[in-house]
Amino acid sequence: MILPPKYYIMRHIINLNY
Repeated sequence: MILPPKYYIMRHIINLNY
């Protein structure tokens, strides 16, 4: 399963911010 990098990066950034 391959997910879009944008979504993955966004989620990662949000996780780090939170």
